[in-house]
Amino acid sequence: MTHHLRTHPSMHVSPGMRRGTLVIHAGRLSHFFRRGNDDARMSRASFVTKWG
Repeated sequence: MTHHLRTHPSMHVSPGMRRGTLVIHAGRLSHFFRRGNDDARMSRASFVTKWG
């Protein structure tokens, strides 16, 4: 198995699979950033209510 992967590196991951994983990672990143923005907005709102 390892010998086959070493002799044929292009067979290891096809471009379609790589593109699919990139799409999945992009979706996770956008979800993570959106959640982070919501957390920052909520903490800012609570900060304003507490000290405003």
